[in-house]
Amino acid sequence: TPQNSRWASLLCSLSVASFVGYQLYKQYVRNSAMHALDYTQYKPVLTATSPGKLILCGEHAVVYGVTAISTAIDKKTSITIFMPKTPAISPHAATLILKFNFAELRWNMFDLSQMRQAHDDITAELLASLYGKNEWITPDITLTPLQPVNPHAKLQRTEHQLLSLKQWDKQITIVFLYLFFKRQFASLWSDTFFLTHGILLELSSNIPIGVGLGSSAAWSTVLSGAIYYFYDYMVTQSRRRPLQKSATMCMSKECMQQIWNLAYEAETINHGTPSGIDNTTCLYGGYLKFKNKREFSVVNAATTTTDEQQFVHRIPMLVINTNVVGNTKQLVANVRTLYEQCTAMIQPIWQSIEQIGQHVMQSLVDKDMSGAQLTQRINQLFAMNHGLLVAIGVGHPVIHQIQCLCAQHDFDYGFKITGAGGGGCVIVCLLSQYQQDAYHDAKGKIDHFRTLLDKHGYDSYLLQTGQAGLCCKFHY
Repeated sequence: TPQNSRWASLLCSLSVASFVGYQLYKQYVRNSAMHALDYTQYKPVLTATSPGKLILCGEHAVVYGVTAISTAIDKKTSITIFMPKTPAISPHAATLILKFNFAELRWNMFDLSQMRQAHDDITAELLASLYGKNEWITPDITLTPLQPVNPHAKLQRTEHQLLSLKQWDKQITIVFLYLFFKRQFASLWSDTFFLTHGILLELSSNIPIGVGLGSSAAWSTVLSGAIYYFYDYMVTQSRRRPLQKSATMCMSKECMQQIWNLAYEAETINHGTPSGIDNTTCLYGGYLKFKNKREFSVVNAATTTTDEQQFVHRIPMLVINTNVVGNTKQLVANVRTLYEQCTAMIQPIWQSIEQIGQHVMQSLVDKDMSGAQLTQRINQLFAMNHGLLVAIGVGHPVIHQIQCLCAQHDFDYGFKITGAGGGGCVIVCLLSQYQQDAYHDAKGKIDHFRTLLDKHGYDSYLLQTGQAGLCCKFHY
């Protein structure tokens, strides 16, 4: 009847209006959230910190069964998790925020819960296929302007390294949401408190990106640890009682293994088929003797596990970036071809690198070895390892140029390639400088040399080896 038709038309209009109104409301909520965060409305829950890593010896040879030696360094990535003190203004207005110093990524908690309900198993492939097409998982992004070095200059948008990478936001989103959507954390997405309050994760890092110092592995490790312990905080109802001040979580072997599994999965999203040495070093810290992801041992002076602490020497290092991007896949293939053609000659090189690694570790844990003895031993071992890496064809003219520049200024002791070679980075052991001069004189000499490197177009980084691995601390 005409009357029924009018009622149907009216109901249809109301339905459309309701839908449009809800979409506009969500957009209003999101736009209003784009302003600077008011930290007085949040309480910190926990902070997780992971070191970067450095390969000391065993590059390439590890593929052929040789033990690689890596170390955790004093460049770190941290995540602090905050929760709002009060629920959002409406059940559908809570947000999940991932904040960097250069950008904020925001998701609507209701949208994410819809995604979780719609898919039983959320894979990285599914997230990749939906990114940019599905508003549930595609974040609102705000780039954060930073103060320039010159205080009188106008504000400029930061030129962070990540912003130059293709689809950086997509890669971050896939890893981030993949871990949050893991089945072991499924009960989070039915927790009313979590869904109505939302969460803020603030990340900071001083690990340079793309220079072989483990920026990706540190991100994967610290994110895995933060989510793992945040989940424990939520499901055990710890949020309902006061937290002990700076309560460091006990890293049991079971917990470490679960965090390792999460971090390794994140690394497979980033890199395909990683060896596992990077995230293992970032997780356990100290020095790592690594054959493969199932066969490794940790030597750690500042362990966060229940294992007994061990003595280790910490070595000051200078990392120099050649600014030549080595083709790791091609370099590995070239070494494979050389090995197959000259097995009888290359096999002794692998055996020598194995021996070098063993002597490096013996020196690092020898508490009776004097500073002068340690300096001489490490410099000799690094020099031999570098020569062997050049012999298998992973050197580069720029690496040789940097080595000559180091020699001209007495910085060629303990010089070697680190990582795949063919460019990339080299390391210089700085024990000689601190042995020869008083601390302040050595520091001035090192700073002067770094200025010289900068004039030649080479970035450099100071760091120290043998640092602690992943650490998670609860706040009040």
